[in-house]
Amino acid sequence: MHKKLYPFTQNRELSWLKFNQRVLEEAADPRVPLLERVKFLAIFTSNLDEFFMVRCGSLYDLSLVNGQQIDKKSGMTPVQQLDAIYEEAHKLYGMRDGIIKNINSTLESIHISSLTKKQLTKKQLKFIHQYFDVQIFPVLSPQIIDTHHPFPHLMNKALYIFVEVKENDTIMRGIIPVPNFLKRIVYVPDTDGNYMLLEQIILHNVEKLFSQSTIVSKTIIRVTRNADINLDEKEIDEDEDYRQYMKKILKKRG
Repeated sequence: MHKKLYPFTQNRELSWLKFNQRVLEEAADPRVPLLERVKFLAIFTSNLDEFFMVRCGSLYDLSLVNGQQIDKKSGMTPVQQLDAIYEEAHKLYGMRDGIIKNINSTLESIHISSLTKKQLTKKQLKFIHQYFDVQIFPVLSPQIIDTHHPFPHLMNKALYIFVEVKENDTIMRGIIPVPNFLKRIVYVPDTDGNYMLLEQIILHNVEKLFSQSTIVSKTIIRVTRNADINLDEKEIDEDEDYRQYMKKILKKRG
């Protein structure tokens, strides 16, 4: 447990999350025009991406080099701040998912929503399968992760399909990068403006990529990487060049 130093101060990072919660509340407000609510959702998510990349990245780096440093406003160590951030962010993402469900329900009524596989007719499902076979399948690069193929580097904020496959009683894992050069929105025929997302189409057709194996589980993942870099020249030795300094920073991150 952390001890707050002053009753009238609060942790900077938790205060910022409260601000971003107010952005989310704008998305939840039915008095706000529908597409403006969608924009507020996008702003909320974009804000959190930057927050985790920079603010949390800085705290994580600090926890590696000076883990006992106390925040003067809240009396928390870097690790305690990160734990509090994760707890609060978990609540915010839960709120966001509920708001997305509510907004998408309204969008469905005006035919401009993201569809699931279960919502497609046989004709529409045939179109999606054909679209995958012709437009998507040829450019995918699935990778198996095992002792001969180590876990690959995942690009910041990029989408991936992660699967567990079973082959000859052996469980293996595979990963498929979602190509960022393909259209992410694929409009479904006979639905006015309804669409499916590229990553959802790949997820529903992933069995075709591992035809010799049984799919045990599958999901979509996205990694937000540490992007905080301290360029304080005082920390760079006179005899050390910039490249060596950056190597030292990145090595500490592990």
